[in-house]
Amino acid sequence: GNGLVFPSFDAFPEELRIGPWSLAAKVFLTALVVLVIFSVPMLEMPKIESTEHKPLYAAVSIYMLLVQAHTVYKYKGWPLVTYTC
Repeated sequence: GNGLVFPSFDAFPEELRIGPWSLAAKVFLTALVVLVIFSVPMLEMPKIESTEHKPLYAAVSIYMLLVQAHTVYKYKGWPLVTYTC
C-alpha cells in the first residue's frame, strides 16, 4: 500500500487489509462489534463504601487520562477509534 492513511498497516499482507475476507472473518468481526455494543449497558462505576480509597481512584483516573492524552498526541485518534486504548 501507499501508507498514506495508516502506514503501520503496510506491514500486513494486502489480502488481510483489503480482502477478500473469508466468511469466518466477517462473522467474527460482526460478532465482536455486536459484543462490544451490547456490553456497554453492563458497565458500572465501582461502588465505594468508604472514603479511604477515593484518593487512589483519583490517582488512577488521572494516570489513565494522561495515558490517553499521550496516546492521542502521539498517534492521533486512531487507537481510540479502534477501541485499542
